[in-house]
Amino acid sequence: MPSGYEIFRLDRSTRGGGLLLAVHHSLPSHRLSSPPQLEIVSVEIGLVSPLLVCVVYLPPCLSQEYFSEVLQYLKSVCSHPRLVLVGDFNFPDICWSSL
Repeated sequence: MPSGYEIFRLDRSTRGGGLLLAVHHSLPSHRLSSPPQLEIVSVEIGLVSPLLVCVVYLPPCLSQEYFSEVLQYLKSVCSHPRLVLVGDFNFPDICWSSL
């Protein structure tokens, strides 16, 4: 990474990969807690009107229980007035017109 960035990461303990969010040092930022069993990094950026950035990874063959936990966490952060949600959601067969 180039210098001048705060790195927020979540490495996988079982195999390669993980999540990373880099925020420039000129922007005040802090990590929010998320359930340790989920692959989620949530960082609030800014002071006056903070932006919440959530980086999410959903494995391709996730259980219903895992998916429910992710939805529960996302519902808890959706009330944030400024939210950016990004990630790899692994929904290859979703029909966006009918869900």
